[in-house]
Amino acid sequence: MESMDIDTLDRRLSPVAVLANPGTDGYIDLINGPQDWSCCFGYACQKRVSNFYAIVGTNMMYEIHLTSTPPLHMRYRLKHNEGGDPILMKIFFPKPQRIDVFVGDRFVSPNNIDLTSDVFNLLPPDDSFIPSLSSQVEGENYFDPNTGFLYILMSGSEIIDYRIQPSVVTKIGAVIDMDNFFEGDVAGNIAALLGVDPSLIRVTNVVREGSVRRKRETLENVVLEITIEAPPATGINDTLGIDYSGLLDVTSQLTNAFQDGSLGSSLALNLTSVEINEPIYVPTEASLSSALSCIPQDEDPSAECYFGPDQNTLTGIPYSEATQALAAERLEENLKSSSLQVPSELKIMTQPSQAFELKAFGSQPKLYTVDQDGNMVAELGTENDPWIVSAALSAGSGSLINNVTCSFKNGYCEFEDLAIDTMGSGFTIDFEITYPTTASLGVATSDAFAVGGRPLNVKVTAIPTLQPKDQPFTVNVTLWDDALDQPAGSDKIPATPVTCDLLLFESTQGVLSGTTSAEMTDGVATFDDLTIDNIEEGIYLGAYCEDTGDFYKVAMSQRFNIHSFPETGMLQETDTGFTYKGSAQYIEPVLNAFESLMEQNSRRIEPRSTIEDAPKKLKLTSEMMAMWPQF
Repeated sequence: MESMDIDTLDRRLSPVAVLANPGTDGYIDLINGPQDWSCCFGYACQKRVSNFYAIVGTNMMYEIHLTSTPPLHMRYRLKHNEGGDPILMKIFFPKPQRIDVFVGDRFVSPNNIDLTSDVFNLLPPDDSFIPSLSSQVEGENYFDPNTGFLYILMSGSEIIDYRIQPSVVTKIGAVIDMDNFFEGDVAGNIAALLGVDPSLIRVTNVVREGSVRRKRETLENVVLEITIEAPPATGINDTLGIDYSGLLDVTSQLTNAFQDGSLGSSLALNLTSVEINEPIYVPTEASLSSALSCIPQDEDPSAECYFGPDQNTLTGIPYSEATQALAAERLEENLKSSSLQVPSELKIMTQPSQAFELKAFGSQPKLYTVDQDGNMVAELGTENDPWIVSAALSAGSGSLINNVTCSFKNGYCEFEDLAIDTMGSGFTIDFEITYPTTASLGVATSDAFAVGGRPLNVKVTAIPTLQPKDQPFTVNVTLWDDALDQPAGSDKIPATPVTCDLLLFESTQGVLSGTTSAEMTDGVATFDDLTIDNIEEGIYLGAYCEDTGDFYKVAMSQRFNIHSFPETGMLQETDTGFTYKGSAQYIEPVLNAFESLMEQNSRRIEPRSTIEDAPKKLKLTSEMMAMWPQF
């Protein structure tokens, strides 16, 4: 048994339970699978090959369960059984989906295929479709959606693959005239609405819930169960008519069409409800990495997410278990069906407030929708294609800035950094759903509010991080434009003088000395003769700035350290004496330089030997060495 999914090395499927002869006489084999084969022996990488071996006996049924959610694509081999009797696998799947079985690369139709239909269709489930051990058909199969078990007959002549085919299952409640109802019209109309091939759409069931009599006609409340999926491919590597991304788009289109009111007219039906079950999640490398932040790897030390043997830890959650938990979470979401509500009004939950010129609202607008009964709509659009609200200034001067749109998520649409670029009063904002363009819920207008002037603050912009004690240093405190996150312009500086005072915090013994009060000049207060007289670690300064009016701001500096600064140190002196024995001509330049230096210092020395003289010993004293020239 081998997982063929993209996360085969990362998501752990084991232990795998193989139950032979399910029932009172059965026995179970728990298979743990291969160990981690990466260099990460701790809890970082833990890559495992999802390949599991079980010893089986022929002419027996084996019920198989996995610890994690079943892979979308799995491969089976029955070794060393050429010409032998088959086994019957009974594999559990928690989500009913169509499962295609391939022998080699050939599609094998399930036993409940409807041979009378012109298109791929399945007969209602029945135990009579379960393959028999007496059969000789390799890959004979049947999936029971009621129990969630897939049955596959295997004798070992070829490899067998199954592939789960993602699909969108929709239940549409409607009031219709059954005497004039034709399923093909519904499937065709949905195909036209979605812009897909009609062969992808099947009405799988019609459930009658009751009748309403009117003159000359009988109307019934029915639920149409519609499945949208690609027909089976003839070969395992063939391209399907619609992929996972296309099915997500279909889900979004159906959701939007029902919630904006266009689905009923497109289907020519009086709709009462719509329930949608999204396709089963198909993992991709991009989705795994985004959901888990990083996929650990031990191959390339220079690449991201590298974990080498020296970085292993023995605590934490293994990546294999993290992916397993993620798969379970995705499955839980896929098992839920969304009962859609039709929005009728857009409402404001949080009004825009705490507004200042060019600065994002301190309280950002938050909106939601309600249905005709006043109930909040829990889902508007889909995660893949959410509805969008746009904001527009309806009263007041100036303009809205930053991101003027938001997307619905979990029923709410909340802006992130909406702001107004001009101070003033009497501002109001209109909010309107602009996507999908077919939605028409009207405009929601905010309460009137005022926008204050440009928010100013002070900031310590220059301070050393490591400073010798008793040595002067400089600190600058700057008037700061919070809206633009930059020094305030000259036109924003207060008209009255601003004075800043400095205080030292978290000092154990050190004392701040120097000029600790300074007036701002062109928006900057400079303190250039500060000293601290003791060694300190992790201290910081507080700047308190105010004018004679209502301006009062406080800024804290980053933490810094004061270290010792010794005035004396140890000096090592060395005297060296040496002798030279040999021809004087080799040291003639040195001797000439030395003699010149001695003459310059008015010192008398004995006449030296000439080059023609016989070799003599020359002894240099430490006093002479002190006068030796530097070359």
